[in-house]
Amino acid sequence: MKIKALISIILFMVLLTNSVVPPITASASGGGFTIVNGVLIKYTGTGGDVTIPNDVTIIGNSAFKLCSNLTGVFIPNSVTKIGSQAFYNCSNLRNITIPSTVKSIGLLAFYQCIKLKNISIPSGVTKIEQSTFSGCGGLTDVSIPDSVTSIEMDAFVDCRGLTSITIPNRVTNIGSEAFLECSGLQNLILPDSVLSIGSDSFQACSGLRTVTLSKNLKSIGWDSFSDDLGITEIKIPDGVTKIEAYTFRNCSRLANITLPDNLESIGEGAFSGCSALTNIQIPDSVDFISEGAFDNTPWLHNYSNDFVIVGNNILYLYKGSNSNITVPDGVKSIGVKAFYQNINISDVYLPDGLVSIGECAFSSCTGLQTVTMPESLSIIGDQAFQVAEG
Repeated sequence: MKIKALISIILFMVLLTNSVVPPITASASGGGFTIVNGVLIKYTGTGGDVTIPNDVTIIGNSAFKLCSNLTGVFIPNSVTKIGSQAFYNCSNLRNITIPSTVKSIGLLAFYQCIKLKNISIPSGVTKIEQSTFSGCGGLTDVSIPDSVTSIEMDAFVDCRGLTSITIPNRVTNIGSEAFLECSGLQNLILPDSVLSIGSDSFQACSGLRTVTLSKNLKSIGWDSFSDDLGITEIKIPDGVTKIEAYTFRNCSRLANITLPDNLESIGEGAFSGCSALTNIQIPDSVDFISEGAFDNTPWLHNYSNDFVIVGNNILYLYKGSNSNITVPDGVKSIGVKAFYQNINISDVYLPDGLVSIGECAFSSCTGLQTVTMPESLSIIGDQAFQVAEG
């Protein structure tokens, strides 16, 4: 019996040793807060003005998501992180106090908090994440600390109440659509730290009046300032070598623009619909201009010569109606759709020294019969003569 008892004790100890013991988790639930190991997992309280408990270190992802009764939040100094979608669509949230201890605010954290009026982002946060304040239409004042180096895509989309914003001198990148449809924004100064502006970044900021770009700017994305109806003048910095497609489309009051001497190309529709643009100096460095870059501008409409020759001897457009055409000497390239759908032309003589013919340059010229090409011609773009036969 003693041996059996001893064996039983040994077997019990072995089983106890090899058993999987679940980890001990500190959790609490009270006042509508579910907290696990310092992470506020979920709030299910009645709303109103809420003070987060002092033992919380992280406000978890979606912790207050869709809390429509929430009107105010006080965050204690114990908190270091606000998770993604933490206050997503808290449609009645008006006030929130974020302590300096917070170093990270997740994407979509305050998405569609339409009644939030002002917010101070604490020093130590280095990035405004994607869509953090997107749809905060009531936001009138945002304080961005000097620690921020990047403003990500959609960060402030549709913040129509913003009339001004100060971007710190450490920000290097402004993401795509970062300030899309911020129609109340009136003045914009980009510090010299900014190197790139993403596509659509300030599109449809219809209240924008003045824009000062960073002297060190290298790239401006397509549609960046399109439909900004109030801009009257702008200077493009020397580091920018390409004006992307539709960058200033429908900027109907834009009358003065300064292009850098080392600009290389102008994209499709870049200045189309700029109905106040009567004059523009295109530098000799430009060797490519895409189709429709200056459509519906008085500069193009009033151009005195049938041959619109600009930049590095680009025949951008032929405006005439003659049947026999001799392209002027010195022209190095014929632009995209330069003669497109011109049914009057029948014979074309191209000069010595011409190097390239752009895409669709003579496309749909149904009356075209002969084209005399020089030996210097080395590039013919796609569909350059499509349906050119009579």
